[in-house]
Amino acid sequence: MNIKKVVAIVLIVAIAIIAIIGIMFIGGKSNKTSGIEMYTARTNEEFENALIENYKEMRKFVREIGLETVVKDYESFNATETFNEDYFTNKKVAVIGIYEDNAAVYEYHIDDVKYNDDKTIATIEYTNKNSGYSGTLSSSWINCMIIELESTVTNVNFIEITK
Repeated sequence: MNIKKVVAIVLIVAIAIIAIIGIMFIGGKSNKTSGIEMYTARTNEEFENALIENYKEMRKFVREIGLETVVKDYESFNATETFNEDYFTNKKVAVIGIYEDNAAVYEYHIDDVKYNDDKTIATIEYTNKNSGYSGTLSSSWINCMIIELESTVTNVNFIEITK
C-alpha cells in the first residue's frame, strides 16, 4: 500500500469519528428538553407570563389576546379545542410571551422545566435574546410559548436567560 492510500484512509476514519462525536453531542443537547411539551403561537397582544389552571382561564386568555391557532411539531391546532376541559383534568399550562419584530434576529426557546419535590412549584428557564439588527422595522408581534405542566402545580417561576 502506498502512503497516499494510508493517509486517505486515516483521514476518512478521522472525519467519520468526528462526525459521530458531533452527532452524539448535538443529540445529547436536544434530549435535554425532549421531555418538554410545548405549543407556540403568534399574537399582536402583549400579556404577562402566567400559569393557566383551567379551561375557563384558558378560554379567557385565548379571547383576550386573539389566539386562535397553536402549533406543535409543525402541526396547527385550534387553541380552545386543544386546551379543552378534558385537557385541564390532568394538566395545567404556563404561557410565556416573547416580543419579536422583523428588524432583528431573535432566539427564544424553553431551556428547562424543573419541579420542587411535591411538584407544586415549577421553574421554567427560557432563552430570550436579540441577536442584532438586520433591517428596518415594519411589523412586530408576540410569540406565545405554551408549556404543559403537571396538574399539581400551583405556582410558576419564570427565569429569563438572555446570555
